Amino acid sequence: MVEYDIADILEERDLGVFSKMMQEAFEERVGTNRFFRITGTPADLGQISTDVDQSALLELLEKPPNPHGRSGGWDVRPLPPLKRTALGLENQRIEFHHMKFIKNGHLEFWTAIDQYSCWQQDPVEMKIHPRLYPYPAVEHPLSFLRLYRALADLLRIHGDILFQMQYLNIKGAILLPYISLKVSASSIPSSLSGPLRATGWYLNGGGLRKASIPIRAR
Repeated sequence: MVEYDIADILEERDLGVFSKMMQEAFEERVGTNRFFRITGTPADLGQISTDVDQSALLELLEKPPNPHGRSGGWDVRPLPPLKRTALGLENQRIEFHHMKFIKNGHLEFWTAIDQYSCWQQDPVEMKIHPRLYPYPAVEHPLSFLRLYRALADLLRIHGDILFQMQYLNIKGAILLPYISLKVSASSIPSSLSGPLRATGWYLNGGGLRKASIPIRAR
C-alpha cells in the first residue's frame, strides 16, 4: 500500500519525485481497472500555495471553461461535490469525472474507460476489446488544457507546466483506423506562455506508444 505524509507531498520540490508520488497514488486507487488520466503540474512546485477556500477557485473547477455552451459531453467537469481535503480539493467517486487539485497547483482528471469512452459499443465486446471513441480521446485533453489555462491565470502560475496523459490497463483496446488524434500546438491555450512539455501515452494505429513532446504555445 502506497502511503505518503501530507507534509511530504506539499513540501516536495522535485518534479520527478512528486509525479511519481501522484502516479503511485493513482494506480493504487484504480487497481486493474481501465482508466484515462491527465494531469497538469507547475515545474516550479514551490511557486504557489493556494487558498482552497477562495470561491473563485471552486467555481472554476466545478464549472470549467465551456466555449461551446454544451450541457454535456466529454468535458472535464467533476462529478460534484468537490470537497476540501488536507491536500486541496477532490471529489469522492473515481470512476466518472474524478478531479483532484493540490495546493501547489497540481491538477488531475480521471475517468474510467466505460460506455462513455466506448460510445455505442456492445457491452460484451467492450469487456474484451474496448473500442475507444475518438471524441472523448480528443475532447478530454483539450477541455483539460482550457481549464488549466484559466487556473494558471487565476493562481498566477508562471513558468513551465508539465502535462501528462495516460491510458492505464487498456491492453486489447482498439481505435477506429484513419482517425487522427493529433492536437496541434495552435490548440494549446495561448495564455500559457513559454515552453510546455506534453508527455504520456498515445494511440497510433491501434497500438500504444510513449511520447515526450516539447510544445510552445503561440
